[in-house]
Amino acid sequence: MEKQLQSVVQTATDSLYHVTFDSLSIHFLQGKVQLENVRVRPDSVRHDVLLAMGKAPASLFSLQIPSLHLNGIQFLATLWERNLSFGTLQLSHPHLSINRRASADSISTLAEDLPSPSLHVMLAERLPAFSLDHIYIDHGALTLRQDSSTVPFHVPDLSLHLAQVQVDSIAALNPERVLFSEDIEAVLPSFRHLTADSLFAMEIGYLMGSTRHQSLQFSSFRYAPLVSDTEFRSRHRYRAQRPILETGAVTVQGLDYRRLLEERASIMQQLRVDSLRLDLYLDKTQPQPPTSSSPFYPHTLFQSLQSPIHIDTIRFTNADLRYSERAIDGSRPGTVTFEHTTGTVAHVSNTGPPALTHIAVESQFMGAGALQVEVAYDLLNPTLDMTYRGTLGAMNPQEVNPVLVNLTGINIERGMVDGLWFEMEANESTATGQLQVTYRDLKISIQDKVSGARRLRHRIQTFLANRTVLHGDNVAQDGSPPRTATVTYTRRPQDPWLGMMWRSVRNGLFYSIGLDPPS
Repeated sequence: MEKQLQSVVQTATDSLYHVTFDSLSIHFLQGKVQLENVRVRPDSVRHDVLLAMGKAPASLFSLQIPSLHLNGIQFLATLWERNLSFGTLQLSHPHLSINRRASADSISTLAEDLPSPSLHVMLAERLPAFSLDHIYIDHGALTLRQDSSTVPFHVPDLSLHLAQVQVDSIAALNPERVLFSEDIEAVLPSFRHLTADSLFAMEIGYLMGSTRHQSLQFSSFRYAPLVSDTEFRSRHRYRAQRPILETGAVTVQGLDYRRLLEERASIMQQLRVDSLRLDLYLDKTQPQPPTSSSPFYPHTLFQSLQSPIHIDTIRFTNADLRYSERAIDGSRPGTVTFEHTTGTVAHVSNTGPPALTHIAVESQFMGAGALQVEVAYDLLNPTLDMTYRGTLGAMNPQEVNPVLVNLTGINIERGMVDGLWFEMEANESTATGQLQVTYRDLKISIQDKVSGARRLRHRIQTFLANRTVLHGDNVAQDGSPPRTATVTYTRRPQDPWLGMMWRSVRNGLFYSIGLDPPS
């Protein structure tokens, strides 16, 4: 039996892999087979030969199974009818290691890494039918390595249940079957992975997925640095943005698992994120890197993906978004917040006919003003092509002081905003459009953004601003329409996507009240 099993594996893998085990027990009357300490290992000599011939797969697999039990075997049917049928296959604490060459094509799929012809093809050729009612993989481990020098990606405790596995030509053509299985259920209690520099950790809560229901969900997600902001700054010689991303439950519906495994294609109907928190911080007192990389823009990132992706709708609820920035000549960060945010992103796709991606968001700006924003974005255009519009309800402008004072030294003493609207369009170089804000009885003061002091020069600047520059009102007493600012903002090379949008709107606000926008 051992020699036959080894022969099947070697033939199926072009002698690249061999199998060994410590013990084998067969119970004909009970229909059981038990193997202990099964090991599937690559042959390094054969791999070198295939590598020299240009036929070696990009990845090598190693598998160790401490205990393997087969139950419900129909031995007579197997012997006389060549019909291999099992009740259950149970693997306890298996460990699969995948080592991938650093020079391998990053977009090759798992199916391309497997030997040809594959094991299921050989079984289908040698047996009229091969079926398994259930496969249980209990507390398995998975380790992925790009090469020997990188930190491995390790999943420590994954359980799988495969139902009604059938290897035949009909099952192979059935688009509803994944890995010839009617359903695959996966459970991962928790998962944690550190980046190569051990600066960030990614943590996923309880995860559960099902191919039959085309669903995937996990209870929480967190990606954050393991050090304080002060330590994060000291770890970087040049300025770097510090992100923190946290979510509650994340649910994927309509996920095409078959295309995910065969093509690395992310095809899904809906992605829902609850209780999202995004916190970004940038310290501009640090120097710019000598060779700065391109800032984040969705269309450049999207077009860099070499695998198919299609998401009908992304929905997020109860989100809090926070962006903090410390000015070059400042001591404290200014923080902009968007609280109690809900939104949808419709049509994120690089498959099928080109179509705009639409983003609609509702939020509380600085916790005080009702904000609505709509974005239409061409993700497939090689250059930036986007329109964005929004409205802001009535609010006390003093709520904006936490960001204005620390970044510009401007403090709003009094006033009332009745409303705001803007309409912009952006290309690779500029953002242009119009903005109108209606407000009353606006008065400001200017102070030192570091100490908060109001020295003589600040008092003179305050007097001149309020008396000769600042427009105190934008509600005409004679019934004429309010002033509308025309905005032309030239995008800087270091401007990130949201930063460009924010600065174009911010400049329109400064133009409206009669002040020059900060640099």
